[in-house]
Order: sequence, then C-alpha cells, then structure tokens
Amino acid sequence: MTFPTSPNILDLTRDVAAAAQMGASIGRVDQLLGEAIDILGQLIPFDLATVMELHGEELRVRVARGALATEPVGRHHLELAKYPGIRQLLQADRARPFSERDHRDGDGDPFDGVLDLPHGHFCMVVPLQGPNETVGIMTFDRAVCGTYSEPVVALADVFGKLLATAMAFGEQSERLNRLREQLQEQNRVLREGVSGRTLYLIHISE
Repeated sequence: MTFPTSPNILDLTRDVAAAAQMGASIGRVDQLLGEAIDILGQLIPFDLATVMELHGEELRVRVARGALATEPVGRHHLELAKYPGIRQLLQADRARPFSERDHRDGDGDPFDGVLDLPHGHFCMVVPLQGPNETVGIMTFDRAVCGTYSEPVVALADVFGKLLATAMAFGEQSERLNRLREQLQEQNRVLREGVSGRTLYLIHISE
C-alpha cells in the first residue's frame, strides 16, 4: 500500500477554509471534511470516524466515514449534560484516547446505544477548538479492543486544531503555518515507527 500524495490533508484543509470563507454549500464543505478524514484514516485506522458539530449544548454528527457509518450514526446527537467527560474534554482542548477503564467507569462512548462495539474498543475523541470558539469534536472508533498510541493521539490533536481553524474562520496564515510545523514534527515521530510497524506519512510540500 502506498500513501497518496495528492490531494493531501493540508490541501484539503485549505480547501475547507476557502469554502467556508466564500460561503460554499454545506454539501461541498462536508465533502471536503470527509475527504480529509479518509486520508487521515491511512495513519489513524478506524471503522468509524465522525465530525460532530456543536449546537448550543448538543453535538450532532455532521460527517461520518468508515464501515460503521450507518444511517443511525448519521442521525446521532448527544447532549453534553449527559456526557460530562466529553464536556470536560472540550474545556481541556486536548485529544483523548479512551482506555478500558474509561469505557467501564466513564460516562460512555459517544456512540453507546447506537453501535454495538466491544468493551474496551479503540476510541478517541478530539476537540475541534477554533481560535475563538469550540466547533465540535472529531471521533475515531474501531471494532476491536485496544488504545490509540500517544504519537497517534498527538497527530490527531494537531489535525483537529488545523481542521477547526479551517472550519471556523477560513485560512489564517500564521496559525495554519504554526500547526503545519507541528504536523510535520508528528510525521517525523511517526516515521521513526510506532510499535515496530511502518506507518505511511502525510506528504507535506515544502
């Protein structure tokens, strides 16, 4: 398997930014968000990845990708009042992988009651925090047990900030350049190998 070099994630986030800035249709922005998640999925394996948009005190699925992206998933929404752990995550502004203990003792996976996933499955929630507002969250789930590694979580965290900036305000050169540098550093870490496996890198044009 080879990793596609074009379009890459940064191209797509710039496209999302431009589309948001120019008032493109919701469908076009959603298409670009989905394409970006698909490419990221070649570094972060998932059976379901979503962008959930924040509307007041409620998170609603805006984009869903993967083998588990069913119609019920697309209609799913959750109230933050019932998920204090996710509310806290939004306030902390840091991606978080769920552990087996989180599944057992926490307030639940975002898709509990919608998907029948095994206890202790791979799950990660990434806050989408724009420069001036919280946009929502990005989620990753796999139908097997395990926990996403720290380098993968760090990559998802940087990408989430990049995507949130694009969604919220369109391209802001200084912020995007700073996040670009962080993304390059995370790629360097991944290039050194995680768990003895070869990972494929996001191509970033110099």
